[in-house]
Amino acid sequence: LLFTSNFLIGLCLLMNSMERLCVVAFPIYYYTHSTRIIYSLIAAQYVIAIIAITSTATASLIEPTRNISNFCWLQDVYSSDFYVATLEVATAASFLSVVLMVLVVIILRKKFGAQFLSNYSRNRDLTQFLKNQKRYTQTSLISCCFTFFFVVLPSIAEHINLMGTSVMSQIIVMCCAYLRLLNSCNMVIVFLYLQGDLRHAAIQSLKDRFRGRKDHVQPIKTIGFGK
Repeated sequence: LLFTSNFLIGLCLLMNSMERLCVVAFPIYYYTHSTRIIYSLIAAQYVIAIIAITSTATASLIEPTRNISNFCWLQDVYSSDFYVATLEVATAASFLSVVLMVLVVIILRKKFGAQFLSNYSRNRDLTQFLKNQKRYTQTSLISCCFTFFFVVLPSIAEHINLMGTSVMSQIIVMCCAYLRLLNSCNMVIVFLYLQGDLRHAAIQSLKDRFRGRKDHVQPIKTIGFGK
C-alpha cells in the first residue's frame, strides 16, 4: 500500500494538471460546465485508483511464498520485475503531470493576456473567475516543480541504482523512497490554497488563539480616583 500510494499521489497530480489544462484551453466551456468536468475527473481518478490497488493486491497474492525480513527494503517485498514496472508507472504519472503543466503555462501566456481579460471585462463574475484560475494555475505549477524534484528525478536515480549491490547504491535507493513520501504534502498544500474559506478560517483561528493568550498574560492596572 505504501508503494501504491506513490502512484496514487502521481495520479492525483496528473488529474489536477488535466483540470488546469481544461481551464486554460477551454476557459468559457469550463466556466459553464465546471461541475461536470470536475465530477468526471474525480470519477476517473477513483476508477483508476481502485484498479491500481486491486492489481497490486492480486499480484501480491499470486506471487510464490517466500520469507522476508521485517526490516527488509521496500523493493524486496515484491519481485524485481513487478517493482520496476510499478515504479515506472508511478514515475510516468508524475512526469505526465509536469508535462501537462508545461503545456498549461505555454497556453496561459498566449491566451490569458490583458487583451483576453479585457474582452470579457463586462462580465465581472467571469473576469474574476479567470483571474482566480490563473492564480490557481500558478500554484499548481509550483506543485509540479516539487513533483519533478521529489518524484521524477529520484525515481530515475533509483532505477539506475536499483540493481546495484554497493552500500552507496542502497543508500541512494532508500533516500529516493523517502523523497517520494515528501511529495505527498503537495496535494495537501494545493487543497488548502484552493479552499479559501478553510484557509481564512484556519488563519482566523490562529489569530484568535494568539490574541487570547496575549490578552490573558496582559497585566491589569488599577487606577485610583482623586489622585
